[in-house]
Amino acid sequence: MRFSIKLHFLVLAILFLLPLFASAIKADTLYFLNGVKITCEIKNLKLGKLTVKTVNMSTVNIKLEKVSMISSPFIFEIILDDRTKIYGTISKGPKQGQVILTYDKTELVVELLDIISIIPIKNNFFQRIYGSYDLGFSAVRSTRTVQLNSSLEVNYRTKKNMHTINSDIKLSKTDTFLFNNQNDSYAFTRYFKGNTFASPSIGWQKNTELGINNRLILILLYGFNPVQNNHNVMALSGGLVSNNEQSTSGDESSSIEVNLNAKYDLFIFSHPDIVLTAAAAFFPSLTEKNRYRLNTNFKLKYEIFNDFYLNITFYYNLDTRPPESSPSKYDLGVTIGISYSFGS
Repeated sequence: MRFSIKLHFLVLAILFLLPLFASAIKADTLYFLNGVKITCEIKNLKLGKLTVKTVNMSTVNIKLEKVSMISSPFIFEIILDDRTKIYGTISKGPKQGQVILTYDKTELVVELLDIISIIPIKNNFFQRIYGSYDLGFSAVRSTRTVQLNSSLEVNYRTKKNMHTINSDIKLSKTDTFLFNNQNDSYAFTRYFKGNTFASPSIGWQKNTELGINNRLILILLYGFNPVQNNHNVMALSGGLVSNNEQSTSGDESSSIEVNLNAKYDLFIFSHPDIVLTAAAAFFPSLTEKNRYRLNTNFKLKYEIFNDFYLNITFYYNLDTRPPESSPSKYDLGVTIGISYSFGS
């Protein structure tokens, strides 16, 4: 637990220093429908929102439908609404609302609103890092319960691969018990054509409310995105899990599980922005009869100002056959906190 907390504070310090190393030339140009144009650095296009950094270093979120054309000499990963993925440059199209994508000595004219994702393919190590940090605290006087939650996600993106580190801590204290729920993991994701991907990962978990002192899991997944547009993103994946557990009483066990995952993001571009996320992971055991695990969470992110959000999260974890030392078969709660998004 101490290591995870130290890691969170270390990364927080790095986040504030990151802009010193990640500065880039502002050579991208946006042309608006009202005739205005700006020079900027395109950070990304996601869920209908174009995020750019202007010449005065401020980050601005722009609704894509307000943009007429884009021009940039840099290489991007560009995904169209028909799931076509292109690695190339973007330049002004023959008329308003169109751009030219140049790749492999080919020029393709597309409608700007047919583009659902733009991700810079950057050469600078620090420019490829992005993620988010969440921090929340709550106290319930009637039950004398105090809860602290801290969550960190760091991503490193290359042309076809993604490296992801996740660390999540939830501490709940009552007059009688201290419950410790931790989840640390590393995942490598390889992207293929047709919005498909493969992702091996390794993780360590602790959940004293479910009687788990240590859990080491190795996961191999294959998945795809059946829905991906400027307002909705869905990811489905499945695979196998090696699960090695140590209970709070010291008992050890190993099992093989199936892992089925579903995640859905709904983006509401208003003022402020709102993002709704629902995720579920189902683990039926192949080696332990009548045992399955279920992890779910529902998150609402409400933008306060650029890169800072108010987070409200509901989570529910179930284990039908937890260790005998477990005081419960399920663990649930609501967390409220502030989220900061960094990088591209």
